[in-house]
Amino acid sequence: LPKVTYFGGVRATGVTSVDVPNAETIANYAFYDTRNITNANFGAKTTYIGDDRVFFNCSKLVGDFSFPLMTYVPGQMFVGTKVTSVSFPAATNIHASAFNGCSTITNFVFTPELITSIGDGAFTSTKISGDLRFPNLKRLGGFQWANNVTSVYAPKVETIGNCAFYMASGVTNVMLGHCVTKIEGNQNFHNCSKLTGDYDFGAVASFPNGFMASTRVTSLVLTNATSFAESCFDSITTLTNVMLGAATNLPDKLFYRCAFGCAVHFYGDVPTFGKNVFMTYLQNKWIPNTVFFYIRNRKFLENWTNACFALKGTPDFEPYRAQAPKRTIGVMYVGPEGAAENERDLAYVVNGTPSGMAILVR
Repeated sequence: LPKVTYFGGVRATGVTSVDVPNAETIANYAFYDTRNITNANFGAKTTYIGDDRVFFNCSKLVGDFSFPLMTYVPGQMFVGTKVTSVSFPAATNIHASAFNGCSTITNFVFTPELITSIGDGAFTSTKISGDLRFPNLKRLGGFQWANNVTSVYAPKVETIGNCAFYMASGVTNVMLGHCVTKIEGNQNFHNCSKLTGDYDFGAVASFPNGFMASTRVTSLVLTNATSFAESCFDSITTLTNVMLGAATNLPDKLFYRCAFGCAVHFYGDVPTFGKNVFMTYLQNKWIPNTVFFYIRNRKFLENWTNACFALKGTPDFEPYRAQAPKRTIGVMYVGPEGAAENERDLAYVVNGTPSGMAILVR
């Protein structure tokens, strides 16, 4: 069809091959469920492709596809095909589910500096691999189960999408700047079992369920957070440093299974505590954790002192003296009133910063 510029489609037909070398527009569902098509050629003039399942379930479609003028990648375009290579060098926006489940694609061509948004599910269960760099990306989503990705550099990200790296078992590092203000959905980094490092989310106010659970990060800055879903930092056994500021409530199992002796830096007042906030697993059994609260704002020092059940210099403090850092005020229980002893953690309350310790954030 050499004269056609608008291609409306051959949806769910027996067509086996299409050649539209001058196509400028390809409509929604153009080849939806066209199961016998093996080849489609559109030349290099296409500037608009419908954002819904253009080649969805074209199970025999193979080959390499290049759209040099397209400024976005449509949603679910190649889902259910056997396409092996895609090229969108002018794209700035990769839409949600663009390549979801496209496990046969082994070559993705983009211009990393142009990409500003990656939608949820964009690269779910694909073979996209290696160390990815998106220096101007503002919205980061879509790498769940993308197990061949090892790192992502995205210093300007403002929004992290739903399940962005959910169970991406190969990722070891996600380099974010200080621009993140919004977390969408939930389980964004859940079970990224190789993810390490120090993360600054100091501009984020709300964290969802399972946000970074079961990772191997070591330090978190959460100084603007006012809302936490239960277990959003559950099972980070490597977590040794946390900074908190605006939080007034720490819910059940917030830092469940964090490192024994975790240092928690408070810039705000005494919050309320749920059950098992810091509970840990040691010597094959669940036990209350011993943590250290460093009070970084003298304005709230009196309130923290009043929260202690044993104060330094009193007889009831003696059993705890051996573990007490310098400038310890006293000891407090971490948990709701009336909670059973095995649902409360023990915290040493310390005035100021720990000697010789710094939280490294990127």
